[in-house]
Amino acid sequence: MELAQLEYTYPRLRRMWTHLERVAGGATTAAAAVGGIGTRGPGEKQIEIDRRLVNKRVSHLKHQIAAIDRRKVRQVRSRRDVFSVCLVGYTNAGKSTLMNLLTGAGAYVADQLFATLDTKTRRWDLGDGQTVLLSDTVGFVRDLPHHLVASFRATLEEAIHADLLIHVADASHERVCQQIEAVDGVLGELGCEKAQQLLALNKIDRISDPTVFTVLAGKFRDALFTSAVKGEGGAKLAAEVARRAGGAPMPVTIHADCRNGRLMQYIARHADVESQSYQNGCQAVIRGTMPPARITGLRAFGKDVRIISPSA
Repeated sequence: MELAQLEYTYPRLRRMWTHLERVAGGATTAAAAVGGIGTRGPGEKQIEIDRRLVNKRVSHLKHQIAAIDRRKVRQVRSRRDVFSVCLVGYTNAGKSTLMNLLTGAGAYVADQLFATLDTKTRRWDLGDGQTVLLSDTVGFVRDLPHHLVASFRATLEEAIHADLLIHVADASHERVCQQIEAVDGVLGELGCEKAQQLLALNKIDRISDPTVFTVLAGKFRDALFTSAVKGEGGAKLAAEVARRAGGAPMPVTIHADCRNGRLMQYIARHADVESQSYQNGCQAVIRGTMPPARITGLRAFGKDVRIISPSA
């Protein structure tokens, strides 16, 4: 945010110092003698000082953001074995309230611009042994400047690398269609694919005219209607995310080398374990259910895992 403010202020510094330029800006007045004959006056000097300070601070912040960006990329990549979902949307669409409903995260909620600046990530239990990571991000606005997108890039890193984006929109807003288009535009700039998005039309508790529902349902046929405040639509949202995260869990028997901690952690996260026994000391035999996509993911562990009997 500070970087965006400085880049906004920099080209406007001259106008901020015009009052001093008038006092000591030339050689034809007595006051001008304070700055010396032939100088541009102390007002102009202060502008140059401020510009140097702003440039130095901007450079420092860009280096900090680059370091945060690299660290955030490492964090996101380290969670690739977990299906990740990210809430995105126009500012004040109700993303943080929806996250609180789905995960009990206790995220800060306020009716103000950019109430969420830091990404908050929580585990979301979808039921039937399925768990995903849900992240909340900064709200977007129309015509978001490119330098502002860059300033928030570390915050938006979760959205860039997420397996699924839940685009939360305020269904009760008179310009909801324009807001959806604005968010889609920013997501396009970030390189997020449209196929990996799910639209959630939120705040339906504020809609009193049934015609609005009909129009929105006709325009956005695949959207889900929710009310984060009233707790409505959360179950349908979880069911749809579960479907996209890998489908209905299937029975499976897994032989795994229990010395591979990452493999055992993967199974613990994604399988609903019914029984577990050991053979030859280090060979774990695990029976339970697991989403098909996660069964496929087991093959990445190579010889340390053997899938005996998925039912399909």
